[in-house]
Amino acid sequence: MAHVDGEYSVQRGAFGAEAPLTEERLVSLVEQAFEGNGQLGECVEDAVTRLAAASSQHKFVVTATEIRGAGAAGQTLQSHAGAAWDGKRDGAHSVRVQRAGSEVLVTVVWLAR
Repeated sequence: MAHVDGEYSVQRGAFGAEAPLTEERLVSLVEQAFEGNGQLGECVEDAVTRLAAASSQHKFVVTATEIRGAGAAGQTLQSHAGAAWDGKRDGAHSVRVQRAGSEVLVTVVWLAR
């Protein structure tokens, strides 16, 4: 994630040769799961269900960080993660989702079974 003039941008994910979905499909499923005003935990569970239905060959981990007052002066957010995996079969991608009154940074990690 990179800081850009009071806002943030999401850096491109790690899509290996055997990624379970295209980047566009993954983003679409995450955005669908986070539509509306459901509780954040419910949205995460919905995203996991949608991703698992799209690929039975992978396990998925979904995290969501809600950012209220995004873009406010002096606000910063920094997030880092590390993993040891097979770069051809496993990967991760983050998606920025707009919600009423907030933004959510959703990270999806997939691991080949």
